[in-house]
Amino acid sequence: MPRLTRNQREQAIGRLHIGQSPLVVANDLNCSIQTHVQLWERYNVRNSSDDRPRSNQPRVTTSRQDRHLLR
Repeated sequence: MPRLTRNQREQAIGRLHIGQSPLVVANDLNCSIQTHVQLWERYNVRNSSDDRPRSNQPRVTTSRQDRHLLR
C-alpha cells in the first residue's frame, strides 16, 4: 500500500485530535485502521507527522541474501 501523503497524514491527525475514531478516519481516507492507530501513536510520541530522515545509502545485501543470513 502506498504511503500517505503529508496532507493525508495531517488531515488524519486533525480528525483524530478532535476525537474521531481511527475506524471512521480510515474508511474516509481509504486506508487501514492500523495505519491511523500507528500514525496517532507516532504523533503523540514525536509531536510530528513527518517521516523520519533516512540515510539514503544503498542496501549492502539483497533480500535474498538477508533470508539466507537469517537461516
